[in-house]
Amino acid sequence: MALHFSNASRIYDLARHCVRFWGYSAFEITFYLNEEALSKISPYADRDEVFDVNRARIEKAASVAYSHSLQRQSYHRLSASDLLLEEIMARSDKHGNREAKKPKKVKPKEAMPVSTFASIQKKELEATNPKKK
Repeated sequence: MALHFSNASRIYDLARHCVRFWGYSAFEITFYLNEEALSKISPYADRDEVFDVNRARIEKAASVAYSHSLQRQSYHRLSASDLLLEEIMARSDKHGNREAKKPKKVKPKEAMPVSTFASIQKKELEATNPKKK
């Protein structure tokens, strides 16, 4: 079942040194994004601001971590490596499997003149030998 993040709230958990947020599948899943991961994204910014600005990236990383987990738990701890994994997967999706793609065949276009002199010669040739329709 797909994971949704319909609840936009998040809380900084002082005891665990992480940001807590929630996703929903068949039931509620709590995600804990550790402070180290937030500092890797932006070391000098406020952690709430970093989370809010990068929410889509963090939620995608949470979805990837959740989909790769063998046991469906009610909570998941996310680290900097989870964000890195999501970034690597996004790059591979963006570029695709290059070996599997075949180059497109391009139809050759009419040769274009390479210089101004050549274009003048071509116009003179067309003027002296008009094509019949």
